[in-house]
Amino acid sequence: METAIGGRYDVFVTSKDLRIDSQSFKYSLLATAPKWNLTIWRDDSKEICHCTLAQYLYQRRNAVNTTSSCNLDKPISKHAIAIPRFGLSGVQYVYAGEKRGHDLFISDKVTTDVKNYFIDCANIDLPRPAVQIISGTSTLPDLPGLPYQMFEVLESGPKQWQVLTRSMVLQKAVSPKLFQVPRGYKDIGIFKHNFLFKSVSTMMDDTVDSIGIGEIKETSSRARH
Repeated sequence: METAIGGRYDVFVTSKDLRIDSQSFKYSLLATAPKWNLTIWRDDSKEICHCTLAQYLYQRRNAVNTTSSCNLDKPISKHAIAIPRFGLSGVQYVYAGEKRGHDLFISDKVTTDVKNYFIDCANIDLPRPAVQIISGTSTLPDLPGLPYQMFEVLESGPKQWQVLTRSMVLQKAVSPKLFQVPRGYKDIGIFKHNFLFKSVSTMMDDTVDSIGIGEIKETSSRARH
């Protein structure tokens, strides 16, 4: 799955486990039945944190939306769709459009008006909490079915994606190691939303250092993990 503001996510889900790896922000999360509480970690800093399902969904609902300003509180219509490339059926939800701005991973377009937003959901038998976490991670609303695609149609005519799933692969056997929490990482306690974006913060700090903004020091050192 790819999103305009979050980049690429690799999603692995079974009837009892869910793992999501953010390839853009370099974190992973794991949730397991029956409570579906989350463990979230970063391989770069060797840190790990935890939260309940409710805590994670609350923080994600209060995060920046997938698009810069879109309001996805209530669809204005819906209709059944076929999804030939996945061999599934689904439902398309239509939302009112509005003005929008630039997104982090789609920067080569001019700010313009959006006529409508569309979210396509696949009818697939997955645990409801797993679907909620997937939707929350991609900052999509909680809808029946699995939201796998979102796009917008501009007032000027063009269609642009916001969430895109390129493939769904059914595997009969999955290695148990995929759903194991790494050992030896520093436990920093309860999950806070900025933990997901520490790699971006570090990159921005390094950029500021490289162009010499801020206090001048004879020597400068930064802890590297």
